[in-house]
Amino acid sequence: MKKTIAFTLAALLTIMHLAGCSPSGSTSGTGSTDNTDSAGNDDAPITVMLDWVVNTNHTGLFIALENGYFDEEGIAVEIRERGQDSSLVVVGQGRADFGISAQEQITFARTTDNPQPVVAVAAILQRNTTAFVSLTREGILTPSDFEGKIYGHNNMPTDMPIIDALMRLYDADPNRLTNVALGVADAFAALESDIDIIKIFRGWAGIQAELLGIELNYIMIGETDERFDNYTPLIISNERFLEENPEKAEKFLRAVGRGYEFAASNPAEAAELLHRHAPESDIELLSRSIIYLAGYYTNDSGRFGYMREEVWTKFAEFCLENGIIERELDVNAAFTNAYLP
Repeated sequence: MKKTIAFTLAALLTIMHLAGCSPSGSTSGTGSTDNTDSAGNDDAPITVMLDWVVNTNHTGLFIALENGYFDEEGIAVEIRERGQDSSLVVVGQGRADFGISAQEQITFARTTDNPQPVVAVAAILQRNTTAFVSLTREGILTPSDFEGKIYGHNNMPTDMPIIDALMRLYDADPNRLTNVALGVADAFAALESDIDIIKIFRGWAGIQAELLGIELNYIMIGETDERFDNYTPLIISNERFLEENPEKAEKFLRAVGRGYEFAASNPAEAAELLHRHAPESDIELLSRSIIYLAGYYTNDSGRFGYMREEVWTKFAEFCLENGIIERELDVNAAFTNAYLP
């Protein structure tokens, strides 16, 4: 029988480690000082704001640093963990040149009354690796099995519309699913309580579950409905920075692309290099996570970063149809492949 446990807000991080409530801290590439010249002095270091603590979504950045790819491009790069403000806010305000975010967040940011001048410049993963998960013993195999269950959600605006859409796709009644706003000290403690279903990143929390011997059923969101196979995470920049520093942007993304392509081909070595910047993370977790993500770091041609317009369009249309955003997204302004090699 499941036991009721005390939930705490702090561990929402473990369930959705890119969702935006992250601890502060810093990790540096070539320095640790604030960049006050994001408009583009060539001598100023390029600053990159992470979305969370160092993890395998960031592998290519640190490979580029460790293998000297930034040096070969003649650029200095500082990599920082996010602080009080989200990476999207920091980049939008020009306090960092690049950041790690997600298509979902760019879609929201560019359709508000005061749109942020942020642009997606590279997809870190080619597929959406988020999943609805449940303990194997619960027998929840498709969204049709969500009826009569309890879902612990994370308050993202798209959370309930997506799960409603998936249930209807399987002829299930969303009104028969109980939704509970959730923040937990352990991503999997919820599943041992009254919660039946949570949402996690397969390539991180899913690997943690494997290492802990927790058996889960996965319903991959992007595989269930192509409208939700969006880019998360991705690299963003600021419109002004890109306009004034196109060559620096190209150099940066060329180096980062080499880093992710290296990780895709050499996951074990990539894990060792990343571990230098994430010593608190278990090396086995890093290694298995990179092995899993290696197939998503690059497209079918083995190239990093490229995004497809239809992926942006389908997701934006869903958001507009469901009242998640109030105006149409200018997709061609929201993302660009122009700075990729």
